Amino acid sequence: MTRERLAKVRKYRMQSKSAPTNAIADFPSDYHVTRIPTEDFLVLPKVSSERRPYIPVGWLSPPIIPSDLLQVIEKARMEHFSVLVSSLHMGWM
Repeated sequence: MTRERLAKVRKYRMQSKSAPTNAIADFPSDYHVTRIPTEDFLVLPKVSSERRPYIPVGWLSPPIIPSDLLQVIEKARMEHFSVLVSSLHMGWM
């Protein structure tokens, strides 16, 4: 099952019109964009529902690899977190 999936990823990447995607076709198990923080980091979703009273914001730690569906703030401090979860920020959003 895994080999079949990797073969499909390789084929997909080889057929892409993107040069960077073609360049990594021989490495189908590698991420296209690798962003692996080395210390705790703050995450926000790139998309969230307008019906939520607050945007879900959270702290994550390595070895978690954030997906491209998240905005990552490395070297964030508690002050950043406080502003992002505040009702003032939610009103601005």
